[in-house]
Amino acid sequence: MARCRTCSSSLFLFVLVFVFLSSVNLSIRECAAEIGSGDGGHTEVFDEDKDGDVVVLGADNFTEFVKTNPYVLVEFYAPWCAHCQSLAPEWASAASILKGDVPLAKVDATVHAELAKEFGVQSYPTILFFIDGVPKRYTGERARYGT
Repeated sequence: MARCRTCSSSLFLFVLVFVFLSSVNLSIRECAAEIGSGDGGHTEVFDEDKDGDVVVLGADNFTEFVKTNPYVLVEFYAPWCAHCQSLAPEWASAASILKGDVPLAKVDATVHAELAKEFGVQSYPTILFFIDGVPKRYTGERARYGT
């Protein structure tokens, strides 16, 4: 079934996802500064049981997944990134709410560095919105009310 990119239901879903992402109240610059600190002492926090409906993607399943789903939101993360850790529960919650409409996925960019490089990931978390397999960088606010 063909879906119109401008239909109101798709817009509604995108806005719903924006609200969840905005509640994290983070900036990409803050995360980039953290990356530069070289703090490698953090441990993996993305427990698969806590991720619920978030689809875990890697080099082996990424292309197939974004090609077979008309809309996909993908988070490229680093396990040690505190901002990624803060985003994880919100991302999982949004994935559960949007299940069946817009899948939310994640890629561990430290494990799948070539995939992250392919999409120009330079800081964490980086969120891309794929529409018919074509990525668009999420550049919206990270504060609930846009502050």
